[in-house]
Amino acid sequence: MTWRTSLLVGDVVVVVALAAGDSWLVDHGPWALPLAVIALIPAVAWGVAAPTPAWAWSVSALLLGVLLASVWVSRVYLSHGPAAPPIDWALPSATVSIVVCTLAMMFSRSWRWNPVMALAALAVTAGCWGLLQRVYEGECCMSIPASDTAPANSALDIADAGHTECGQDGGLCDRVVAIRTTLTTAEVRKVLRSHGWSEDCRPVTGTLSNLGWYRYGSRCISIESGQPGTVEVSLLAKADWWSRLEREL
Repeated sequence: MTWRTSLLVGDVVVVVALAAGDSWLVDHGPWALPLAVIALIPAVAWGVAAPTPAWAWSVSALLLGVLLASVWVSRVYLSHGPAAPPIDWALPSATVSIVVCTLAMMFSRSWRWNPVMALAALAVTAGCWGLLQRVYEGECCMSIPASDTAPANSALDIADAGHTECGQDGGLCDRVVAIRTTLTTAEVRKVLRSHGWSEDCRPVTGTLSNLGWYRYGSRCISIESGQPGTVEVSLLAKADWWSRLEREL
């Protein structure tokens, strides 16, 4: 196995591990694959363009660091309960990674058209995605991650992720998740409160919302008794325009 192949395999392993840890498949289903592609394109492009192993591994580590930092800032540092939709970390990660790759190709004098075209395609895709959600701000960002009901280190496991259902106007969306646990309903409520949740509706926060570029609306949580050994957690997402309408009434 050549160093270039080893580099690409390592990039894939890191992204797959991140996808598993961040529950992309549970939360987003078929959309997990496009997320993985967006996360991998900069690293793969650089893996093809890198002139030497030293350049390859150092810049690749930097690119993966940008990806992990983007997810951590969005999901942990700037999140206060509800998790922001994937665009909140994918757009900053893609933007910074494209810049890093471009500079690395220039300084290493390894400018190749195939990697450049891949980065250009990623830039166009990410830009259109971001612009679309910006135009329909507060309406199309109704992502409801099932993993919100089972935060990391909470000892809660998802038995049934359910699926998101939205009203005709798209202002309200709901998802019921079954949690497998030996805890009582009151104990589950206490655990979720310790991770930033409350019975009240909480605004969805993240990187782009803190920059003032997006308004993700809010998400409400309610906990009910389910079958023996399970607790049902209901997540209600409110679009930003719906929340403003409620305040005006």
